[in-house]
Amino acid sequence: MAHLVETMAYVGQAPWHGLGSALSPKQPLEIWQREAGMDWQIQESPVHFKAGAIGHLGSIHSFPEQKVLYRSDTKAPLSVVSNRYQVVQPREVMEFYRELTEVSGYELETAGVLKGGRKLWALARTGQSTALKGNDVVNGYLLQATSCDGTLATRRVKDLEAKAYLRSVLCELQAGKPEHTGLSNERALNKVLSLYEGRGRGAELEAAKGTAWGLLNSVTDYVDHERRARSNEYRMDTAWFGQGAVLKQRALDSALRLVA
Repeated sequence: MAHLVETMAYVGQAPWHGLGSALSPKQPLEIWQREAGMDWQIQESPVHFKAGAIGHLGSIHSFPEQKVLYRSDTKAPLSVVSNRYQVVQPREVMEFYRELTEVSGYELETAGVLKGGRKLWALARTGQSTALKGNDVVNGYLLQATSCDGTLATRRVKDLEAKAYLRSVLCELQAGKPEHTGLSNERALNKVLSLYEGRGRGAELEAAKGTAWGLLNSVTDYVDHERRARSNEYRMDTAWFGQGAVLKQRALDSALRLVA
């Protein structure tokens, strides 16, 4: 990754690639922004092209559906994106940590710019940790990362993706039959799909509508509350330790693959 690092700042031990500016702990965000090379803005311009060119002559046209993003300091182009694309500025990545570092005890450890400005990140230690068998310490970190080339953009889960996800979690395909037939658990599939589409607990929340998070929650809602069970005790046992727990783990694994 070293050749992708444009600029960065860090606290503590130098990174393995040897790049970046070393800072002392608890520096203000303004210092971090400057030393990490994030003290510039992402600006935008309409897309123009030349048509019918002969030599240097030709008519100039615009393409209103897209825009060019470029750096304010070097004017270097970053990407061409849809007009609907919402830009996250470098300073916003840093501002995310202001209250966390000033009030909640978080400490920034690294921040910087990758691929000429196309990707930005900041990483902070949360101050929380745990120890396994007494001496294997695991520290908690919070990473904030974004891009201006669309590679980290969020989008709605498409209907076909949602159905394919639920089929992979809930149903076993019968050999020799098309994917849309021969489902061993079609009733459960239809029930979970209805939960995802608005009937489930919290399905109308913005975080759930059209997202992998919403798909995962529709499965857990079904397992914990809607799936048929002989008794509440049996429902709890299977949801925590039995087939229901297996189903929820499969749903989590599939959701992580969907967003990877």
